[in-house]
Amino acid sequence: MIRFALIFGFPLLACASTQEVTAPTILPQTEWTQTDYNGKSHDLGAAMNGSNPVVLVFWQTWCLSCLHEAPLLTAVAAEHPELMFLGVVSGDDDTVDAMEVRRVASKIGISYPQILDQDLSLTHALRIQGSPTIVVLGKDGRILERSHNADLAWSTFAP
Repeated sequence: MIRFALIFGFPLLACASTQEVTAPTILPQTEWTQTDYNGKSHDLGAAMNGSNPVVLVFWQTWCLSCLHEAPLLTAVAAEHPELMFLGVVSGDDDTVDAMEVRRVASKIGISYPQILDQDLSLTHALRIQGSPTIVVLGKDGRILERSHNADLAWSTFAP
């Protein structure tokens, strides 16, 4: 069964969307500082200008595919410390409970930080249409990979 979530009039198809989306090839260089559920800021712009790729894992606490992929992604993050992994949960305070994100992430063993895309700026910029969506960003925001599946050739992204 396909499940829809409507966030600020923006439908997120969960889990993975089969709808063809024209995805951008680069994340525009703007202010991309996002806050995780612990209140820590993560400067994606600075990270993208570094030498290591950034892996954004868009997910939701209620998405069964997301929960299924989480252990593999956590293992990949541990095996590839040269990749900066960030979980991204899209939605404002009315649709995303930061404490629930923390509880679920802890329960399933996600070790990398979880940022809250409360204004959907990152979700919209990357035209995310479903969960899970994994986006690997290279230097200067180039999109190296975009997938709904965690089974990727991760070593190819090493600097």
